[in-house]
Amino acid sequence: MKTIQPQTISDLEFDRVLDQLAQRALTQGGKARCRTITPMTHPSKIETALKEVEEYKASIGSDQGFPGHHFDALTEVLHQLSIENSVLELNGFKKIKHVCLTTDTIKRFLKKFDQFYIVLNQYAHQIPYDDQPVRLIDNILDRFGQVKDDASSELLFLRKSILRVKSSINKSFS
Repeated sequence: MKTIQPQTISDLEFDRVLDQLAQRALTQGGKARCRTITPMTHPSKIETALKEVEEYKASIGSDQGFPGHHFDALTEVLHQLSIENSVLELNGFKKIKHVCLTTDTIKRFLKKFDQFYIVLNQYAHQIPYDDQPVRLIDNILDRFGQVKDDASSELLFLRKSILRVKSSINKSFS
């Protein structure tokens, strides 16, 4: 396997290319990861990467345009989940669901058009997907992103009690 001399990397201004790439990244994690990229030296890996780029570029402006694939970083949400007895904000659940649905959408798209996106579909096939987080979140949140009354029996009891108290207060004023 060949290596690229550091002087060659410097002459090609590879660090400037990485800085420009990092500027286009949307998250801090993405920016940091862009700056750690090293030049590829293995011919088959280079060929695969170029085919992936070619397939993605071909999707731009075509009838089978790539589905939306933007999502917010989950770093903080996942960190929060790792802390015992921590409380996850409603927005965190929405982010998790969005990432799961985006992953599923892209995997389905690539499978449907596997004749056009051969290399990308092979890559996506390696990514595991489980719809259980989406189902669990849907059991708790309604379609507007609000916690359902029947998310738990205690919550249902509390909300019914609040409604009874509000009703009795309104009757008193009437």
